[in-house]
Amino acid sequence: MEEESAEEKEVERQFDFVAEIAMLVDYNVIRIYVAIINHPEMSQNADLIIMITHFLKRIVNQLKQAWIFF
Repeated sequence: MEEESAEEKEVERQFDFVAEIAMLVDYNVIRIYVAIINHPEMSQNADLIIMITHFLKRIVNQLKQAWIFF
């Protein structure tokens, strides 16, 4: 156990929101969000739809990644 803890290092890094959300700009992630919107039961949940559309708008506005939706 001590050998494992001796090898582990804590790395402190600066939080970069754009870099973190950019990891989510992936066709598979977008496909899942769109599938949720298209699902009959899920599409009845207004809060869920609002959260998903807010996320998609953030991709366009903050990351300037509108191309991913084409």
